[in-house]
Amino acid sequence: MNGGNYTVTVTDTNGCKTTGVFAIIDYTNSEYPKSTDDMVYVSSGNMYDINLISNDVIKINNPTLILGKFPSEYLRIISISTNGQLKFEVKDDFTEHILIVISVLDQCKNCSTSQLILMNEKLKGLILTTLITPQEGANNTLQFSQAPISDSELWIYNRWGQQVFHAKGYQNDWNADGYPGGVYYYVFQVYGFTIKKALTVVK
Repeated sequence: MNGGNYTVTVTDTNGCKTTGVFAIIDYTNSEYPKSTDDMVYVSSGNMYDINLISNDVIKINNPTLILGKFPSEYLRIISISTNGQLKFEVKDDFTEHILIVISVLDQCKNCSTSQLILMNEKLKGLILTTLITPQEGANNTLQFSQAPISDSELWIYNRWGQQVFHAKGYQNDWNADGYPGGVYYYVFQVYGFTIKKALTVVK
């Protein structure tokens, strides 16, 4: 069915008719903006200048870009232009990815949204595991990287806060042997970061 306005008439069991008009938007060939997510690796103390709409389908000049909420303790937005250029500074290190919703509006206020995902360059390649299945063939140990990181330290606690494991130069080998399934918590120190997360063990 092609895009456009269509009239629909509905007749009920009593013979009464109701007519309405609805619109179908053909996003394949229309002028409506279609935006795509962007992901950028960043590090603290640096300035970045990226184009948010270079990979989008925008068939109009000067769309309106609206930035959603962002953590001001980590980012300082310098400027955002109508051609999609976003300039910002990373003020401090972060461990969780930062997600910012970008709204792109055309001149008729038709809107498309995408996400700008910022990842810490220093943690690139790190796996922040939250679930392991020790009795399965895969994902059966708490693993943070493809190869063990010698300059790391790991503490694991049970749900009552009792330490059940500790290791320096963690070898990606903890499989909850001798402990029941359930929720645990770990503190992982690596590359100068302290990462705290819950870990679910399924047995």
